[in-house]
Amino acid sequence: RKLPIDSAVLPQFREKFKEKVISCCKDIRAIVFRCQLFVNAYLVHNKNAIPSEVFTQQFWYSVGQLVTGKKVTHKKVLNDDIKNYFDDFKEKHPTIVISQSFTKGYSHCLTEAAKEISVSYTNSIVELFEQRVLKYLTYKLQNMFVSMKKADAVEISKAYCYQVICKGEPNWPDRIMLSKEDKSKIEMLCKSFEKLITEKVTLLSLSSDPAKFTKALWHILSSYEKEHDEHAAYDVRRLPLPKRFFPFPLPSLHWRFITISINSLLPFMFPGTPPKGYTDQLEKFYQVFSFKKMGFDT
Repeated sequence: RKLPIDSAVLPQFREKFKEKVISCCKDIRAIVFRCQLFVNAYLVHNKNAIPSEVFTQQFWYSVGQLVTGKKVTHKKVLNDDIKNYFDDFKEKHPTIVISQSFTKGYSHCLTEAAKEISVSYTNSIVELFEQRVLKYLTYKLQNMFVSMKKADAVEISKAYCYQVICKGEPNWPDRIMLSKEDKSKIEMLCKSFEKLITEKVTLLSLSSDPAKFTKALWHILSSYEKEHDEHAAYDVRRLPLPKRFFPFPLPSLHWRFITISINSLLPFMFPGTPPKGYTDQLEKFYQVFSFKKMGFDT
């Protein structure tokens, strides 16, 4: 449920809380933007061996430590290749490191932001993989067979090609009749993914290790890039140029939400030793927030 700060925060803490939240949101936005900018550059540089750690919270928090000039506390999540690439990147683009003081308690908000980014990078593969592969297959079939209806190309892609490529259960649509030669062309298209996808593709396999399936997406993207590079303004095409994409989320300068946990609330409002135990920590929330409009009695 959404509540305005004037309703959610008690009057005596309102101004201070608002100031801290705005300041921290600004810090997290600057850090996350640089993290994504650097990581996306590294992923382009390292297409064929993307580390699985990219899809973990610890990875993004560690990159956040790099861009804030802090020592990386997790020793294994960033390999030497990433660290060396960051040093080279920093030399070319010094502003990748933020040289400023941060809002006290920002690191706890960064922990939550790192979790959100890791989920968004995972979802960019899990949720869009099938869509991108099917779109590519349909496009290739339409170019391969000029007289083929788009609906037929879509059906062959979904029922047969995608299933062959992703180790599923391929079924050739009975109503679509093609010659042996034409079917062999389709088999060659499917075979182009043979070394790119080596295990069965399911939602579970995609989410458990998204890095395994990025090679197929880079292959599709490079095919699209080649068509764009070879296209001239005077060329006549039956189909429009395919829309290029980036397999991962793009950095944004939009204001970010931050998660107010007990670990971030205390540095914001109550400097000093944090209380221990659920009841004492909950009491701190009740000191700052009014929960009456959410149906909780204080």
